[in-house]
Amino acid sequence: MRGIWFWDNHSSADYIDEMEDVTESVVVAVPKRKTTIRLDDAAIERIKAIAKRKGMPWQTLMRSWVYERLEDEEKRVG
Repeated sequence: MRGIWFWDNHSSADYIDEMEDVTESVVVAVPKRKTTIRLDDAAIERIKAIAKRKGMPWQTLMRSWVYERLEDEEKRVG
């Protein structure tokens, strides 16, 4: 395998016949910043119960809810 520095001095066009089609998807993770919200214990337990029924971590469920609401608000408010 050629190192990444190889491509600093060469063109990929010179190697087009050696390339293969890529069939896998590439997912680029967007950096996330940690934040804190304060909720009462009962709310957290309710969220955890819903997340468990959905088979996902409760923090992931909360994050998805925030993103969903953010999109809704942006559409509503503009």
